[in-house]
Amino acid sequence: MSEALSQAYPSQPVKIKGRKIPDNLIREVINGTTFYYPDFRAVLNKSKTLEEIMVDSALQRTLKEGIGDKIKAQLDKKRFRFGRGEIGVHLGPRDNVGLDMAIFDRSELSTILEQLM
Repeated sequence: MSEALSQAYPSQPVKIKGRKIPDNLIREVINGTTFYYPDFRAVLNKSKTLEEIMVDSALQRTLKEGIGDKIKAQLDKKRFRFGRGEIGVHLGPRDNVGLDMAIFDRSELSTILEQLM
C-alpha cells in the first residue's frame, strides 16, 4: 500500500477465522485487502447497530459540508461534477474505496456512462 493510502487508511486489515463477515461491514477493499469499519465487532456482537458505526459526528458533517461548499463554489461546473457522501468508487480489480468528497471530470463520466449503456 502506498504511503498516501496508509496515511488515509490507518486501520489494519482484520483476520477473522471461521466467521463470515457481512459485506455491509466492509469499508474499503484496497489491493484485495479488506478493511472493515471501526467497531465492526460490536455490530457482530449486537452491542451496536451498523448505523452507529457508520455515521459521521456533527463536527465531521459540518466540516465536510463547509469544505464541500467552498470547493463546489470554486469549481468550473461545466467541466467538473462535485459529489459528497459515501461515494463508492471502483478503481480496478480488487480496489474499491468510499469517498467522502470527489471531483469528477464530466467528459470522463460521459465516456463511462456511454460504455455502460
